[in-house]
Amino acid sequence: MGESKATTFSMSNENARGVLNAWSKTGFFRARNFGDRIRIEGISSVACREIRLRVQYEDRSLKEVKTAFHGEAIDDVGVRADPQEIPVEPPTDCEDRTVEVEVPHSERVEGCSSCGGAGRSNCRMCQGVGRTACHSCHGSGWRSHIEAQPPVRNREGRMTFPPPKTVRLRCSCFGGQTQCSVCRGQKKVTCSSCEGMGRVKVSNLLVVTFSASNKVCVLNPTSVPDDMACLGEGEMELEKRPFSGPAELAVDADLQAAVEGLLERTRPKNEATSRILSRMVTVKRVPIWQVTYAFSSSDNRKAWIFGTDHRVFAPRAPRAWGRVFAVFVAGLIFLGIVALLLTH
Repeated sequence: MGESKATTFSMSNENARGVLNAWSKTGFFRARNFGDRIRIEGISSVACREIRLRVQYEDRSLKEVKTAFHGEAIDDVGVRADPQEIPVEPPTDCEDRTVEVEVPHSERVEGCSSCGGAGRSNCRMCQGVGRTACHSCHGSGWRSHIEAQPPVRNREGRMTFPPPKTVRLRCSCFGGQTQCSVCRGQKKVTCSSCEGMGRVKVSNLLVVTFSASNKVCVLNPTSVPDDMACLGEGEMELEKRPFSGPAELAVDADLQAAVEGLLERTRPKNEATSRILSRMVTVKRVPIWQVTYAFSSSDNRKAWIFGTDHRVFAPRAPRAWGRVFAVFVAGLIFLGIVALLLTH
């Protein structure tokens, strides 16, 4: 669907009063029958348009994967495929996911860099020394414990309990060191990278990251907050997929400028490794009726009814001051009771 369409919505004074009456019943501090208590000076119809651009990106990168080589056959014959040309199934809709694909004919055998090809490396627990600090004496060579002393009788004949005594004993280890529990004192362990083989198989892995972006621009000529106006129900004025640029759209200048701004915001951050797979632009049109009214002897005020579900934004609507006063008095009484209880 590439052409915009718009439906004309109308709102009569009677309908506006009914909507405002229903809205006034949903808030505790709102004056009831709001619509019947005002004098409507006029109703004008405008529209808020929510432009949403959804973009699907693809980012490709290579990483090396190393595994122990046990003499098995390797795939190193043939022309190595260009990572950008390897086919990967794209997402059916805008989503975030990562796919890893092994690059054909990229396997090779190299010496293990972790152990230098020896198959064994220094033990990480003892750093190649073969011994570690004793857990019992923490490397000091001595162990200490506290002994309770028997009670004694003082000069007055009363039993007293002397303070406990700290007793130091030589630890059974060798100068605070014990044999390493990992290498058993051998200082070396089997290399975990090559599993003791001294060589590793290296292959290239293509990492394809699909990411989605969802940018929104709102054209709202009223005082209704943009996020609130977009919550109202409306009609889909425009839906275009696939979409490459604003030149494809038969729209007015304001909408075209908004789409161009969204396109600029969704450019790939790194065009060398990222590319755009697809774009989709939608325009939702939410009708808004601006109601100019007078309440009592006050000056003219404005309220807005928006969306086909008839939501209301009326920042200067009259309040039910009797209820406000009742809540205020009830709060003072509650505080007085609390203060009275605390003083007793």
